[in-house]
Amino acid sequence: MRNKLGSNLGAGALLLIALTTFSPIVAQDDDTQSDGGLHFLLELGSWGAQPRGMEYEPASLYDPSGTFGDEIINLDTDSKAEFYYVVDLDAGQNVGHFRLIWYSQSQGQSMTDYRPGDFVFGQIQSHPYGAGYYNDGRSDGFDASSDTKLSDLRFDFSRTAFRSDRFEGRWLVGIRRVQHERNLDTVYHAIAPLQEPFIPPTFEEPPTGLLPNSDEVTVTSDYRGRGLEGGMEFDIWVMKDRIKIETGFAVGVLSGTVDTGYSSRNWVYLFENAATGAKEIMAPPYDFSQELPDGGIVADQTTQEAMDFRLSSSSRSTVSPVMDLYVGVRGRIWKGLEAVLGYRSVFYGNVGVDLRPKITSITPAGTNLVDVTETDRSAEYDGLYFALAYTF
Repeated sequence: MRNKLGSNLGAGALLLIALTTFSPIVAQDDDTQSDGGLHFLLELGSWGAQPRGMEYEPASLYDPSGTFGDEIINLDTDSKAEFYYVVDLDAGQNVGHFRLIWYSQSQGQSMTDYRPGDFVFGQIQSHPYGAGYYNDGRSDGFDASSDTKLSDLRFDFSRTAFRSDRFEGRWLVGIRRVQHERNLDTVYHAIAPLQEPFIPPTFEEPPTGLLPNSDEVTVTSDYRGRGLEGGMEFDIWVMKDRIKIETGFAVGVLSGTVDTGYSSRNWVYLFENAATGAKEIMAPPYDFSQELPDGGIVADQTTQEAMDFRLSSSSRSTVSPVMDLYVGVRGRIWKGLEAVLGYRSVFYGNVGVDLRPKITSITPAGTNLVDVTETDRSAEYDGLYFALAYTF
């Protein structure tokens, strides 16, 4: 990891030196030039970014008529304002700007839908084998929660490419480091199965061991990547030295790895033959009150057992394109104090993977995952930002 970071830093340094050495210096008016000294800008802002493209889909809603088909239920993310930080060193017009930018966001969402006795929710996250109380992959209620995290660190160098009295363009190059996590947890319930022994008069109270346990699914993805970026920035002065429109873009390519995991637990009923000790998975409809030759009933020899399906992948290599766009207005309030208001959108490609078992072989010794599917996930963060900046 250190060697890869060192290579990126070295490549960025060589590119920076080359561009600094050969970049043309454009003559400009005296009142728009830097005074030649060092200036620090500190900017503290809040970006209300909304993650998009997460595709958190905990369940489907069954269409009994078959007219429209089943509907996918989405767990949407919300806009959340988090601080971002900018430190900018203006080393003079003949050198350029060195800038450090850091932003992070963490948010969790949840949803619950219970419809006791109405098994209309498809357990689309569960492994299909043994999913649902009736082994048909449906439940009458579910709980879902998602966790999304982003950390974005940039170190850029920019320098004037062209300039006039009211317009300036700057090229930039830099290094970017991104971490993105996405997790979805879903629990499927059988709240009110309309079947013995859960309705009277078969039993006065349902046997505790036969009350259906909830199926559970966890899907995780953790991405880490770093690479180079380049772009342009533009300033358009509306009121000279007071108010300006600022816009720009950066395009980067990151080299990263993804750790991803999938875990599904389904519960099935097992009937144990008292004479032989052999166990077999019961198929619905369950007749727990059926009498046995020894005078007992099926419920006395029935238990629940978990069927676990787990899958993980570590350090899966991926190449991630990043596109960063912004437009805003910056105005001077007092001396070196400025206020900024704008809109920003960042696209992160291939920063997640959803892992799923595709084919499973069930044997007496357990389960064997014969084939899997991997689906690449991207993310986009966009929203308004506001900041205060001070130049020393």
